[in-house]
Amino acid sequence: MKFKTLINASLCLTCLLMTGVAKSVECQYDMVIACPPTDDQQSYINGLDVQLNGGFGEISGECPWATHFNWHWGDGSSNDSYFPATHTYQASGDYTVTVSAFDGGNWLIDATCDLTLEVTPFTCVGFYVPFDVPMIVTKKSKRALPLKFNLFDEYGNEITDLSPPPVVEVKVLPNTGSSIPGWDGEMLPPGLSDDGNEFRYDFESGKWILNLGMKTYTASTTYIISVLAGDSSYAIDGCTESFTRQ
Repeated sequence: MKFKTLINASLCLTCLLMTGVAKSVECQYDMVIACPPTDDQQSYINGLDVQLNGGFGEISGECPWATHFNWHWGDGSSNDSYFPATHTYQASGDYTVTVSAFDGGNWLIDATCDLTLEVTPFTCVGFYVPFDVPMIVTKKSKRALPLKFNLFDEYGNEITDLSPPPVVEVKVLPNTGSSIPGWDGEMLPPGLSDDGNEFRYDFESGKWILNLGMKTYTASTTYIISVLAGDSSYAIDGCTESFTRQ
């Protein structure tokens, strides 16, 4: 098994033997963190979620054992935990994790681990033809605007209706229009959404399709349509385009 870091620490204690003679004992400790990537299956990085395994040992056999372990995760947060320890980061980046072993209030040893988290936001790619450019919609038109786009998760995998995104939110601004509530979990089947909007994944074209009904948007103004994908754990990226009512 390959460990990223191995740090030894020693301290000198004065032990009183049964004979009443004082003896100086050199205490030696080992502590390791199994830093991903590693063969240790209890150490892993999953998006922004991290679990780190490892171990602590006292070599001489005559010295105090650690009573607790304190983890500093490199993002300003810390907590006490034995191995394995878990943490959720808020953003991609490089982090140095330090775990410290203590006997009561006495420090015994440190071990460190360098992590690199690379998480891509949920993304919306599009819109595609014909709504890839701003459009003009006349007052009398009752047609739906065809919004076509692709969604990708934080690992760059395309999202289809077999793996719906955690949240898909469609916003139409300004407030003279209306906002379509976000869909959480299952996608709404055609014909059951507000204002006659149809939202579905089309396997033939390989795109998500939102047919946005026009009857709500009657004011003579320019409307900005945004499709956002993601949840509170990840950055949000989206598709945006406009149409103008005349």
